[in-house]
Amino acid sequence: MLRPQKAYVAIANTLQAYQNVCENIHCNTTYKVGATDWASKHRETLEYMQDHFLPSGSGYDSGSTIDIDHGLKNGVLKLHTSFHHMNENGYYDGWTEHDVYVKPDLMFGFTLRITGSNRNDIKDMIAEDFDSLLNDDVWQTIGEDYNIDWHTSRYESLPTEDEISKSYDRKRQSV
Repeated sequence: MLRPQKAYVAIANTLQAYQNVCENIHCNTTYKVGATDWASKHRETLEYMQDHFLPSGSGYDSGSTIDIDHGLKNGVLKLHTSFHHMNENGYYDGWTEHDVYVKPDLMFGFTLRITGSNRNDIKDMIAEDFDSLLNDDVWQTIGEDYNIDWHTSRYESLPTEDEISKSYDRKRQSV
């Protein structure tokens, strides 16, 4: 088990690892086969993260995505979401599209910038939802079958130091 980290840190680290491997594929044919495998693994992890760590449902009916092509330009993570608005009678009456820029901040962890239309003051709600989810603690465990699983404090209690130590022991045995 790896120590818990904030969801935005896990996403940024995985995205950076993906970018590094992709650069390796283009620049160095010696490592192309292994790098391609790692690129696939990192991309699968990013897809898992966007499905489990970012808003979906309750207005975010198309979910939210990590802009993999944007990468971490200037250290900024770019996410995308759409919001399905309802009118005063409870009927859906349109969508707004939004990019969410996550910028590292030494004092506050990160700051958010939300683009797109501010219909019904939706940008404040989007900022609150993303802030809450990106600040969740997430961690990995290595199962008995040596598969890696992700967990989030939104649905599970944080691991104890003893659980972390046992997982590190299992990880050492698998190497």
